[in-house]
Amino acid sequence: MYVNVALNIPANKLFTYTVPENLKAKATIGKRSSCDLEHVKPITEILDDEPLFNDEDLRFFSWISRYCIYPLGKTLAELIPTGSEKKDYLWVLPLPVPAGLALSKSQEKLLDYLHSWPQGIALGQLVKNTELKNAATIVHGLHLAGLLQIVERQKKPLAVRTQKIIRLETILPDDLRMTARQEAVVDFLKNSGPMDLHDLIASAKTSSAVIKKLLEKGVLAIGNAEFIRKASLTSSISRTPANITLNDEQEKALAEILSRLHAEAFCPILLHGVTGSGKTEVYLNAITHVIKNGGTA
Repeated sequence: MYVNVALNIPANKLFTYTVPENLKAKATIGKRSSCDLEHVKPITEILDDEPLFNDEDLRFFSWISRYCIYPLGKTLAELIPTGSEKKDYLWVLPLPVPAGLALSKSQEKLLDYLHSWPQGIALGQLVKNTELKNAATIVHGLHLAGLLQIVERQKKPLAVRTQKIIRLETILPDDLRMTARQEAVVDFLKNSGPMDLHDLIASAKTSSAVIKKLLEKGVLAIGNAEFIRKASLTSSISRTPANITLNDEQEKALAEILSRLHAEAFCPILLHGVTGSGKTEVYLNAITHVIKNGGTA
């Protein structure tokens, strides 16, 4: 059994891998895999229990890849929620250098720095810290000469994310006395059931101080529950309720965009501005205008 894999590298092609017998049942579209960067090598691991997308999604993602002229593997890496991906990196370890060995100044500088890290250092950090333009090439040459060791390590996966869940105690104190705000929270939880702390504060229109008092009185209990990282199945564009007034430059840019829209002819527009200059507000105002006039965006 062979499969085509889109790797997260700048290569606009798929890579073919064999699937070991023990992984055939798991190898389906939409799952990530672990494999070496070589053709017709076996996949070593299937990373997902369930597919992250289906055939229809893949066709759409492939269209995005072609439209943006961006490799499919890197496109998928941008689209898939982050947090649990398997990432490897290279770790460089110093080895003894024979006395009297002739080395270039660049090699000496790199080895001197490396030996200040007896436990080793990540290749990327080594290249950055030595500030040598061809540091990666020097490392490769020293590795071939047996003057340093390179090993592959895996980054630790993201820790389990938890959220604080508030629930009512089953047995309440006999001498319980509560304020009106505290009673409102209790009544709310009776109807809603256990709830995330932040959601409870927002939904019940209460405060953390009220929740804290109820915890101290033994009315509420708090516990941790795993929060599953996942992408939303719906998408929306939301804005803050406050009206934002465009400045003169934004108004000028918006007027230019609207004039092109009113011409009802395709026209590419490049909006240039530094980070934080307000380009997004111009976009959103243009989108709002289009939607109000029966268009789509």
